[in-house]
Amino acid sequence: MSHRATTLPLLALVLSALTAVNAGAAQRTFVSVSGSDTNACSVAAPCRSFGAAVAQTQVGGEVIALDSGGYGPVDISQSVSIIAPPGVYAGITAFSSTGINISGAAPTVVLRGLTINGLGGFIGIQVQAPTNANVALERVVIRGFTHGLYAWGTNLQLVVRDSEFAQNDYGMTLLNGTHALLERIIVRHSLHYGIGLRSSFPTGNEINVEIRDSTLRANEYGVWSDGTMDAVVRDLILVVGQTHISANKFDAIYVRSQGTSTAKVTVAGATIVDNILAGVYVQCTTPGGVSNVVVTDSTITDNGTYAIFAGGTTCKASAGRNTIVRNNTGLYNFTTATGFTSFVNNQIVDNVLPTFGTITPLFPQ
Repeated sequence: MSHRATTLPLLALVLSALTAVNAGAAQRTFVSVSGSDTNACSVAAPCRSFGAAVAQTQVGGEVIALDSGGYGPVDISQSVSIIAPPGVYAGITAFSSTGINISGAAPTVVLRGLTINGLGGFIGIQVQAPTNANVALERVVIRGFTHGLYAWGTNLQLVVRDSEFAQNDYGMTLLNGTHALLERIIVRHSLHYGIGLRSSFPTGNEINVEIRDSTLRANEYGVWSDGTMDAVVRDLILVVGQTHISANKFDAIYVRSQGTSTAKVTVAGATIVDNILAGVYVQCTTPGGVSNVVVTDSTITDNGTYAIFAGGTTCKASAGRNTIVRNNTGLYNFTTATGFTSFVNNQIVDNVLPTFGTITPLFPQ
């Protein structure tokens, strides 16, 4: 038999297998309350649930809700977008477990315009240990869960925009390996923390989170990270800009490091008002634990204990161009051997104590 005669049947077999794999998969699929999961998920014959539609969508394709209704929990293990256009209510109710679970190798997932309700559910959206994943949540509402969002992975790139997390036990929990931009979000009325930064897994030691133009209100903590609670090595980089943090039951921002953990915290242009305890609380617990906090151009008023607290021999703090008014104590240095510096352009007035401990004044250059 000739080489050509052998090759042609083999090529035909490969093409046949590829055709079978892609049979029925569409670049764009649709769901409707009048649909059926036995349909082809086309505009003319939409499916009823997100799960059925994702199963018939090509990798990198889109699932679109045609009309308002509930479309059920869904597991996602491929790159896909699930979209509810403006004016369409696309709901997911989880009576147990998880509303949306994202896993798989390096998926790129976009969730837009969805409302996820927990009526006994544990996690609203779980991003579960993907490597190099890119996940974007836009115009998403998550409420009524133990964890609104629970995310981790090696080099996970997470963007959350224009979304609300309300009445969850924990608004969102971001674990080590997560690099997140949280922009124009509302996190409110969480039983515990609004945003928690933890290191419970050994992969991906760094947590890098930027919070912009957001509101964290009436949680237990606005932002919470406690390195003494986690045994894994963790480096935390937290940037909070142009964000309102108010009426939380304990601290607006609480960061504690220990052992080989480090934390770099930058708060710029924030409004931190009327929290029961501290505005910004950063502590280093021996042995080890290194923290560096910079607070600038922020308004910190009417907090029950400290505007800015820095404690521990390996903590370093600096504050400049802030308005610090009507707190119990303005700047509090608790055994911070590496220094707490205050630029003289801070306005520190009408606090019970303007400062406590050694605060080094500096003139701006």
